[in-house]
Amino acid sequence: MTKVTSYEFLVIITVFVPIMGMRLLLVHIIALLLLASCSFSGRDTVTISLGETHYWEYLEDRPMWYTLVWFDGSSIRRRTVGSSSRLVEVSVKRGACCVFAAYPLDSLRPMGGFHSPGSSAPVHLSFDNGRLADLVLETAEKYPDLVRSLDADSLLALVPPDFDEDALYEDFVDGSLGYSRPASRKTFSISFSSLPEGRYVSEYDDGPCFDMSHGAVFTFELSAGIHRFYNSGKDFVHVVAVYPDGSSSTYNYLLSGW
Repeated sequence: MTKVTSYEFLVIITVFVPIMGMRLLLVHIIALLLLASCSFSGRDTVTISLGETHYWEYLEDRPMWYTLVWFDGSSIRRRTVGSSSRLVEVSVKRGACCVFAAYPLDSLRPMGGFHSPGSSAPVHLSFDNGRLADLVLETAEKYPDLVRSLDADSLLALVPPDFDEDALYEDFVDGSLGYSRPASRKTFSISFSSLPEGRYVSEYDDGPCFDMSHGAVFTFELSAGIHRFYNSGKDFVHVVAVYPDGSSSTYNYLLSGW
């Protein structure tokens, strides 16, 4: 869009004031200010692609709706994405690193991705980058300047898939990120028993699955974090929270009609 220089603005005022009067001049001033604001808006439009399918979507052959959460370079934004949509256009701050996470049914394991300053390419979200995007969004809520200046490509190359969330968050905050390889998550033995009978499927396609029957006990090695297991026959979800010290807690809920 054409920019209006201060000289051109002065010429417009000098020529048209005697002819049009102050009322019409005011209209022209407003129009010129709007034109200038468009030129210096500092925003870009980015296409977000929810390019993968949650494992439970695949197993049930039913698309889920998602909550898209993103840091646009200034603040955290949210939008619901219907089950029939997989492409979204959003506005972001020009020159800033921006991060995106799409949460199935608002709270399940997210897809994630990053937009680098100057890039015009669509952002393809993936579950591999979901946990990192979730952590960077958490960081952006308190420390937006840190995230705004991130080099997303370097971050993705630096952080291993099994990174420890607490350790990486501390690296962000204390400025040590990049000086050493982030710590990996520990794993712990977690037992499952006394659940409704049926087949339980992890939301990770490489996660444990098991068939629960009366009196059965299963033990798996789980990393610190949140793990969900879905029993589609009962519309039942068993959630295990594993903490960095090896302790854990559980809760259950019904998941029907997505």
